[in-house]
Amino acid sequence: MPRYGFILSGLLLLPLVSGCGTDEPMTSPPPPVSEAENPAAQPAPQVSAENMELFMFDKNPTANQELKPTFMVNAALGTMNEEGDVFHLTQPKSIIFTDDQDELNLTAQSGTFDKKSETALLDGDVTLTSSRIHLGMQSIVWDNQTRTGHSDEAIEFSSDMVKLKAASMTLEPKTGVLVLSNVSEGIITLGAPN
Repeated sequence: MPRYGFILSGLLLLPLVSGCGTDEPMTSPPPPVSEAENPAAQPAPQVSAENMELFMFDKNPTANQELKPTFMVNAALGTMNEEGDVFHLTQPKSIIFTDDQDELNLTAQSGTFDKKSETALLDGDVTLTSSRIHLGMQSIVWDNQTRTGHSDEAIEFSSDMVKLKAASMTLEPKTGVLVLSNVSEGIITLGAPN
């Protein structure tokens, strides 16, 4: 049984057991502890940081090949937790590196970079651009273990000849695949782009 389930069950049973079979008056519970007195209720300390440049790398390079970055984020301002493995970023600019050397550039209002889980969340007016495409969305999560980007937010995709709106998307830069799900609206221009 998970720890929280055990604690919850214990808390629910305690008042029932303490009041059964006794003529003694029940005592009132102790007064609530304020946040200042309870360190567990306080948020973990954060350390301010400036001019951060953080990387994630390919964990399985081929023989005789150095580790290549798969994801990079740069932010002028942010905070990190005491352990130095979770970073909260202001106006991050990121790059997803592809195998064909075509970088995917991302901008957002805020972001979180988690070294332990090897994930990054970019949030708020996210744009993703390359030499061939432009996407707009509210948020995107990069998972470095699977080397995929995913968004369950509304997506606007455009290129020289195509404009589409979709409910979600998955990006797989290693294979060069972008999957748009539930496309609701689209315009495809036939012929040469203007």
